[in-house]
Amino acid sequence: MARRNWHHRLGWLVAGALAAAAVLPGAASAFEPPLVGSTDPVHFDRPINLSQPQWGISGAGKYLAGRHAEKQQDLVRAIELLETALGFDPNHLALRQHVFFLMLLEGELEDAAQHARAIVRQEPDAFLPLIALAVLDIGRGQHETARQRLSALDASGHVGLMRTLMQAWASVGAGDLDTARTVLDKPLEADGWDSIRPIQRVLIEDVGSGDAAKAYENVLGSDGATPRLQDLHANFQARQTDPSVEPLIGNAAEGVSQAFATIAGALVRGDRHQSGLIYARLGLALTPGDVSLLLLTANALQNQERYVDAASIYAQVAPASGFYYPAQVAKARNLARAERNEEAIQVLKPLKDSEEARLDALTLLGDIFRGEQRFEEAAAAYDAAFASNKAVASQDWRLLYTRGIARERTGNWAGAEADLKAALAINEEHPLVLNYLGYSWIDRGEHLEKATAMVRRAAELRPDDGFIADSVGWAAYRTGDYETAVKELERAVTLEPVDPIINEHLGDAYWKVGRRTEARYQWQRALTFDPEKARIEDLNQRIRCGLRLCKVGERSNRAGEWTNLDQ
Repeated sequence: MARRNWHHRLGWLVAGALAAAAVLPGAASAFEPPLVGSTDPVHFDRPINLSQPQWGISGAGKYLAGRHAEKQQDLVRAIELLETALGFDPNHLALRQHVFFLMLLEGELEDAAQHARAIVRQEPDAFLPLIALAVLDIGRGQHETARQRLSALDASGHVGLMRTLMQAWASVGAGDLDTARTVLDKPLEADGWDSIRPIQRVLIEDVGSGDAAKAYENVLGSDGATPRLQDLHANFQARQTDPSVEPLIGNAAEGVSQAFATIAGALVRGDRHQSGLIYARLGLALTPGDVSLLLLTANALQNQERYVDAASIYAQVAPASGFYYPAQVAKARNLARAERNEEAIQVLKPLKDSEEARLDALTLLGDIFRGEQRFEEAAAAYDAAFASNKAVASQDWRLLYTRGIARERTGNWAGAEADLKAALAINEEHPLVLNYLGYSWIDRGEHLEKATAMVRRAAELRPDDGFIADSVGWAAYRTGDYETAVKELERAVTLEPVDPIINEHLGDAYWKVGRRTEARYQWQRALTFDPEKARIEDLNQRIRCGLRLCKVGERSNRAGEWTNLDQ
């Protein structure tokens, strides 16, 4: 069938899922599942059996190593180790529940199913295990099995909401539209249900070959009409005249998956990232490759600071998708957050050279180069960003500021000054812009009065920033107020004790007030904090000769020995 409106479909699903928290009153709390485990320490209802000879140190070690891997967010390794530990005490319900929970977080539904069955044998109404098994049933077309399995769940509250949704769709899959209607019509007291029922009703009528036209008419004529319902209706109408148009939701598995996307979006937006991740993973088990669910999964992972895992999910968005470009940018951003900068650069370079190269990718590329101190490449990337959308870029104070830094570091002071001034004109009270331009002027001996006022204002706005405190001290130094310089630079070193430039500045100030031994100590410290190569010889000269040019032959006799201490 023709895939007309495919990008429209994705936009509808993504917008619907990510906006669900706003659409559904109390949605985040309403859909929070009663979890069978968590990433907090397991609280056992009985101790792990250590009496069996085969348990011993090895079993306990596997458990502790698994918990450590989990804390390090290496869930793949944690599952492997905790499953091994479970083998020493297979009847330990709490440990099995925890392994099952971690598998759901990783999207390992098939592997989790064996643990779900074991849990249900001990707790016949266990919520997530039954939901997970029912998802597998529906995905395999075993709709009657799913209906029977779901009947064991509580029929009230948020558990009842999930039971209702899945039973209705399982009934549609079984060809029993009348039962699906009856299930949806049952009263249910659950926050958010009244907001999602209209969409579920029209979808079930549509997919189940019922009276979809009447269902749309009833809902669109009420106050419950939403943009998503309007999109569904437009798709329905298009299919009445053009059979090649693909339905947005075509079967029971897709219906359940769409419901999971809505719930996952509400949970992620409500900062319930683990719960949202589980629903997104369950949805992907039914519709692998669904872009809305991939984006929700990746978003939940990055919000848990699992940046590499998030990047791997963004990588699954297909090049043909309308969301491929932003997904690639998000992949690179997460790799950069994980300090895998070279991989991030390799992701962004093809985007930089593509016809649709955009401001976000080019700016991110510049930021990564700048963080790597590859300032020439950073400046080039920022220039390309400006070229891609000059109207927007020229009003973006952050882009002007970062390009100004890259230009200053590459010796293009005229360009840097112009960018920094432009950034300050847009955001005149931002402490970083005030400080960078003010410090640059001070370091160059230009506009000292104005520059001093700028860095002092920056210090008022960010009093605990050691780099800004350094600027204030350096302004005092450059204007000859060495006592004040010492005071401010000592404070800066306290705030940023391992910065080589700040330590060097404090050494210079000490020298000016006659504290020669302390000056050389600070310069020696600066050498230990990985200064730029250009500063190493200057620091060695300061250690040998202080703040004057060394005479021929003046040098340190051995490491750590200073000469000319009276100079």
